[in-house]
Amino acid sequence: AYMLSDWRGAFAGVAPTNQSIRVRDLDFYRIKDGKIVYNWCMVDVVNLLQQAGLHVLPPAPLPDDPRTNYLPPASMDGLPAPGLSLVRQQDSAHAERIVRAALRQDFVEFSSGASSWHANMTWYGPAGIGTASSRRLFV
Repeated sequence: AYMLSDWRGAFAGVAPTNQSIRVRDLDFYRIKDGKIVYNWCMVDVVNLLQQAGLHVLPPAPLPDDPRTNYLPPASMDGLPAPGLSLVRQQDSAHAERIVRAALRQDFVEFSSGASSWHANMTWYGPAGIGTASSRRLFV
């Protein structure tokens, strides 16, 4: 996810850009009794620094425009997080099976084919890695 913000004050000793920036983040939720009890948010700080003109990593192996937006699902069938009232249990179970298979293939079996991923997928990596606009670029 990302949000738009105006960088008007120093951040970690870096002078403000006084411009609008995109703050990329990744959220993880812990849910108990149907309620969010913890939200862990990881901000792509390297991306913020790139937008300020500070390049703290070597050039990325993939296209790495710090102002690239994360697009919604191409099928436009995604749900806003946390959106628990909109989620059907059977959809969650099906999605979990797919994700577990992809993680097993990629990180346990070290499969190089990425067969769980669609050929026209887009994978948004963090700053310094870049964006893969196809399965071929992902693997």
